[in-house]
Amino acid sequence: RDVLGSRGLGDVYKRQAYYMEISYNPLFKLLIDKGMKKTDLAKEADLTAGTLAKLSKQQTVSMETLIKICKCLNCTFDDIVEIIYD
Repeated sequence: RDVLGSRGLGDVYKRQAYYMEISYNPLFKLLIDKGMKKTDLAKEADLTAGTLAKLSKQQTVSMETLIKICKCLNCTFDDIVEIIYD
Protein backbone atom coordinates (compact mmCIF):
# COMPACT_ATOMS: atom_id res chain seq x y z
CA ARG A 1 0.00 0.00 0.00
CA ASP A 2 1.18 3.50 -0.85
CA VAL A 3 2.04 5.38 2.34
CA LEU A 4 1.70 8.79 0.67
CA GLY A 5 -1.85 8.13 -0.48
CA SER A 6 -1.17 8.18 -4.18
CA ARG A 7 -4.15 7.74 -6.47
CA GLY A 8 -2.06 5.83 -8.95
CA LEU A 9 -1.64 8.79 -11.29
CA GLY A 10 1.93 7.75 -11.93
CA ASP A 11 0.62 4.65 -13.66
CA VAL A 12 -1.45 6.80 -16.01
CA TYR A 13 1.59 8.83 -17.00
CA LYS A 14 3.62 5.68 -17.53
CA ARG A 15 1.05 4.42 -20.01
CA GLN A 16 1.06 7.65 -22.00
CA ALA A 17 4.11 7.18 -24.20
CA TYR A 18 5.14 9.93 -26.54
CA TYR A 19 7.52 8.76 -29.19
CA MET A 20 9.64 11.29 -30.98
CA GLU A 21 12.81 11.36 -32.92
CA ILE A 22 15.44 14.04 -33.12
CA SER A 23 16.74 15.17 -36.47
CA TYR A 24 19.80 17.32 -36.97
CA ASN A 25 19.16 17.67 -40.70
CA PRO A 26 18.53 21.41 -40.24
CA LEU A 27 22.04 21.66 -38.74
CA PHE A 28 23.61 19.85 -41.67
CA LYS A 29 21.71 22.05 -44.16
CA LEU A 30 22.91 25.14 -42.29
CA LEU A 31 26.49 23.89 -42.46
CA ILE A 32 26.15 23.46 -46.22
CA ASP A 33 24.74 26.98 -46.55
CA LYS A 34 27.70 28.34 -44.58
CA GLY A 35 30.21 26.26 -46.56
CA MET A 36 31.33 24.37 -43.45
CA LYS A 37 32.15 20.73 -42.92
CA LYS A 38 31.21 18.81 -39.78
CA THR A 39 34.87 18.74 -38.82
CA ASP A 40 35.04 22.54 -39.14
CA LEU A 41 32.11 22.82 -36.76
CA ALA A 42 33.69 20.37 -34.34
CA LYS A 43 36.90 22.38 -34.24
CA GLU A 44 35.22 25.78 -33.86
CA ALA A 45 32.59 24.63 -31.32
CA ASP A 46 35.01 22.37 -29.42
CA LEU A 47 33.01 19.18 -30.04
CA THR A 48 34.40 15.68 -29.59
CA ALA A 49 34.46 13.00 -32.27
CA GLY A 50 31.88 11.10 -30.22
CA THR A 51 29.52 14.07 -30.26
CA LEU A 52 29.93 14.39 -34.02
CA ALA A 53 29.10 10.71 -34.36
CA LYS A 54 25.95 11.15 -32.26
CA LEU A 55 24.85 14.08 -34.40
CA SER A 56 25.44 12.08 -37.57
CA LYS A 57 23.45 9.14 -36.17
CA GLN A 58 20.58 11.46 -35.13
CA GLN A 59 21.10 10.60 -31.45
CA THR A 60 20.47 12.95 -28.56
CA VAL A 61 23.26 15.21 -27.37
CA SER A 62 23.51 17.45 -24.32
CA MET A 63 21.99 20.90 -24.06
CA GLU A 64 25.52 22.21 -23.55
CA THR A 65 26.50 20.81 -26.94
CA LEU A 66 23.51 22.43 -28.64
CA ILE A 67 24.38 25.76 -27.02
CA LYS A 68 27.98 25.51 -28.23
CA ILE A 69 26.75 24.84 -31.76
CA CYS A 70 24.30 27.73 -31.65
CA LYS A 71 26.97 30.12 -30.39
CA CYS A 72 29.38 28.99 -33.08
CA LEU A 73 26.83 29.33 -35.90
CA ASN A 74 25.04 32.36 -34.42
CA CYS A 75 21.66 30.63 -34.55
CA THR A 76 18.91 29.18 -32.35
CA PHE A 77 17.82 25.64 -31.50
CA ASP A 78 15.10 25.76 -34.15
CA ASP A 79 17.78 26.32 -36.76
CA ILE A 80 19.65 23.11 -35.91
CA VAL A 81 17.18 20.61 -34.42
CA GLU A 82 13.90 19.20 -35.62
CA ILE A 83 11.63 17.08 -33.44
CA ILE A 84 9.66 14.45 -35.32
CA TYR A 85 6.62 13.09 -33.48
CA ASP A 86 5.23 9.69 -34.35
